[in-house]
Amino acid sequence: GDLVPTLFYCEVRRREDKSNLDITVSNAILSTLLHSAVNDTKDVTSMCLRDFIKRHLSESKVQRMEYTKAIADPLIAANFPVESTVVSSSHVIRAYVGKDEAERMAMKFLETLPSEKLK
Repeated sequence: GDLVPTLFYCEVRRREDKSNLDITVSNAILSTLLHSAVNDTKDVTSMCLRDFIKRHLSESKVQRMEYTKAIADPLIAANFPVESTVVSSSHVIRAYVGKDEAERMAMKFLETLPSEKLK
């Protein structure tokens, strides 16, 4: 099949302009929630679960695909010559570039590999 360059990016730190503050806070709460649940600290787990439900599910817009697209598009466009982006229901962002750009990116990556890895 066709070569499809794929990248993974996960941003968990608050930006200076605070445009991703809601998602940063939700990620921090979720991380603490998961850690406390694994370590069986029920008081912390209960507190984090309440906070996560309130911030992430009830009051926040972070579960909306449009929110993910709005905070991701400027960063993607500043770093890649994309034609368009699409956000899935699980908040995976697909950034589409033209065929020539995809081939250029793939070749640039292949050039970084040691020659013995290409055999």
